[in-house]
Amino acid sequence: MLHHSLTRDGQTVGWGAIRRHHVETRGFHEIGYHYGVELVGDHYEVLMGRSELDPAVACPEGEMNARALHVCCVGNFDDASPPSAMLEYGLPPERIIGHRDIDPTGTCPGRLFDLEVVRRMSLESTGTLADVERWHHAHAAGKGPLAALRRAAAGALSREDLASLLGCPPETLAELESSAVLPRDEQVPEYARALGISEHQVLEAFTLAAMDYHRQRLAEASARLGVLHAQPPRMPRAAA
Repeated sequence: MLHHSLTRDGQTVGWGAIRRHHVETRGFHEIGYHYGVELVGDHYEVLMGRSELDPAVACPEGEMNARALHVCCVGNFDDASPPSAMLEYGLPPERIIGHRDIDPTGTCPGRLFDLEVVRRMSLESTGTLADVERWHHAHAAGKGPLAALRRAAAGALSREDLASLLGCPPETLAELESSAVLPRDEQVPEYARALGISEHQVLEAFTLAAMDYHRQRLAEASARLGVLHAQPPRMPRAAA
């Protein structure tokens, strides 16, 4: 779900000021959004907010605080349209909604923030949901907790080297490292022996990979079922 900060995006980074306002003035334990997008120098950066595992404090309508990841675009887009460079989220269009889609009493993320432009851009860059899943897995391989474990091990094994030690194709290992498949508990001692580290270290990495796997599956299932666009059920009329 996209929001705007309703503040001018100036020469200094405003994400810290938004965080302080949420914590010190509004009494939140952390900034209300999961992510922010702001111009830093001459390029846009994605800034970390609260943990994805924590519900947001951004849109209570429809229980959306717990049903969406909330992204705040720094700027006032009631007054001006957001720059195109800010809108490249790399998400399938069916996953992108604005605050006003759920709460039509406001304009957030701004009257001049055209959500259809964002969805078209996202469709052009990612295509279908299946396409974006393949894109994610291709880019996540080598960046997840299992890949970090492999790189940190003595000798900094390549994926091909580790796959050979484990007796599996490199493609299978790439799927594990991108959380495209769920790690199995029986693989823990195999990894530990291959990397020359403790099973406890492997178990920690497997737990993080499994969490990422389940988070991805939940997001994909929500997108396919249209959960984010579902209308509240109509209450049956009382009998006359």
